[in-house]
Formats: sequence, structure tokens, C-alpha cells
Amino acid sequence: MPVAIVIAGILISGAVIFKDQIQVKIGGEAKVAGLATQKPQNPPAGDNPETQNPPVPAPVARVELPLGESGFLGEASASVTVTEFTDFQCPACSAFFNNFFPQIKSELIDTGLVKYVTKHFPLTFHPNAAKAAEAAECAKDQKKFNGYHDLLFTKQNDWVNEADPTVKFIALAKTLGLDTVAFKTCLTSGENKAAVDADFELGRKVGVSGTPTVYVNGLLAGKPGYIPTFGDIKELVDRELQGR
Repeated sequence: MPVAIVIAGILISGAVIFKDQIQVKIGGEAKVAGLATQKPQNPPAGDNPETQNPPVPAPVARVELPLGESGFLGEASASVTVTEFTDFQCPACSAFFNNFFPQIKSELIDTGLVKYVTKHFPLTFHPNAAKAAEAAECAKDQKKFNGYHDLLFTKQNDWVNEADPTVKFIALAKTLGLDTVAFKTCLTSGENKAAVDADFELGRKVGVSGTPTVYVNGLLAGKPGYIPTFGDIKELVDRELQGR
């Protein structure tokens, strides 16, 4: 198909396509409909591994997602737990954070309705994602996980293309007033790699293959292969609160 026809089709539909996500303009409001997915280990000949979007298995039942040592926002005693598997280098995760998370926080977390848990799922084709997850864990050791989590997304462009993002991660820690010597020692020693790997393996076990993937009390929110919206999450939260 000629390139000009493809481009024309995209412009007519109003879609703006990014590497890991599709952002569609609907009524002047940004709606994200895409998901950063794991690449197959051996993509078939002729397929472009940058755009390959393998099927995402959809759990048909509630899955077990133990809290463990994961960082979270909200009341620890909340009856509904929202669990997000994220990748800090993922543009789709950044889009979710910017477009939907503020409303999740104001209407569901800050009101005491849910406990919002973050688990790591660094995709292998994002070279700095695993280290970013370790950096967030190092910040958690100093009780600053949530603030550091937010900075990794709001400052994503500052570190995402670095060959070695260590200096950038330390600078973010300094912004939050962390003990940067302890933070650097933590980050360079890899002492939190096991925690990140454990989250990733848990995600694989329950069927996660892309980010962001969100569960509400173990039930998958939204349509597999697409970023869940605030509405997708709130619908399940409401059902859980009503005991359905």
C-alpha cells in the first residue's frame, strides 16, 4: 500500500501514532488506546519487532496478587485494591499516568475507596526500565517511593535516552531530598533487582504481557491490549464495593 495512502488514512481518522501507543483525539480530549507489549523472543521473518503486538491473554477469573513489599497509595485497610503493572520507560504508561491517574487519585485513592499498588514490569526492549524500577525501590527504602514514581514519569524525557541513566536517577533523588550517597550505593549495588524481578515474574504468572496492565481486586480492568481508562477502573471498583 503506498505510503501516501497510509498517511492520509491516519490523518483522516485523527489518530496520532506513537511507537508504543496510539493516541486518538475524540471530542478534543486525548484518549489513549494502545499498550506497550513484550516482543516475541524470535519474531517471524518479515515482522517488525518494533510494531509487533502479540495477543495479550485475558484472565477470565480473579488472579492472586499479593501485596508483598510493593509501594502503594491510599488506606492500607481499603477493601478494594487496584494493582498496576508498569514500566517507567513506557510511553503508554506515561500517557496513562498523565491522562487517567490524576482522576484515579482524586476520586478513588484520596477518598479512601481504594489502595493503589504499583508493581514493576520492565519490558525487555526498554533498556533503562529495569534500572528505573530499581531506582524507585531505592527511593522506597527512604520512604519516597510515590514521589519518585511520579518524577520518573514527569521527567521521563530527561533519562529515557541515556546510555547510563544513573546520574539522572541520582539527580531525581536529590530533588526529593533523599540521601544521595545511600541512594547511589543502593542503585549501583543492584540490591533491589530481586524485588523488581519478583514483580515481573508475578506479572508473567498471571498473564501480563504489556504495560500498563491494571487489576481491581485481581480482576483485569479494560480491554486486553489497550490502556485501561478511568471509567474501566471505576466500573470494577464500584462492582467490588457493591459486593458483585
